[in-house]
Amino acid sequence: MTKELSIEKIKKELIDNISNNSEILEYFENYLQDEEYHKHCLKEYGMKYIKDNFIFANDMSMSDNCNFISVEVNEEEGTSLDGIKMYYRVIIMVTLEDYKDIDTISVLLGKIATELYPDRFSYKNTVYYHKNRKQLENRKQLARVIKFTVG
Repeated sequence: MTKELSIEKIKKELIDNISNNSEILEYFENYLQDEEYHKHCLKEYGMKYIKDNFIFANDMSMSDNCNFISVEVNEEEGTSLDGIKMYYRVIIMVTLEDYKDIDTISVLLGKIATELYPDRFSYKNTVYYHKNRKQLENRKQLARVIKFTVG
């Protein structure tokens, strides 16, 4: 059975699966234990705090946030043997202040994408540097970007 695809459905499905992945939640939970403010918020709101403040259904590359996972989907028209067809280019970005786990998290995100969309194509998991507005010393921050197309 073929999934009905749309920008909204793809984003929702990916965000739901990322937000409910125990390894991703555990990573953020462990990372946030170092700061009293985050520790307090985790205690008060639980995993909802992570889901609402670190996992987003829109591009966050220009935000002040240094730790996030974001999902963006672009709709593109293309031709196939059946004529004109809609394709969806998915971009999942992960950036973390502590770079040591960024590769592990990006591979995990790629596995989630592959489980949800086994027929995906043009898959890439690439490194990317972006300028975070919060960083004052004109430094760029490391990110991993997972890209693939479904349709």
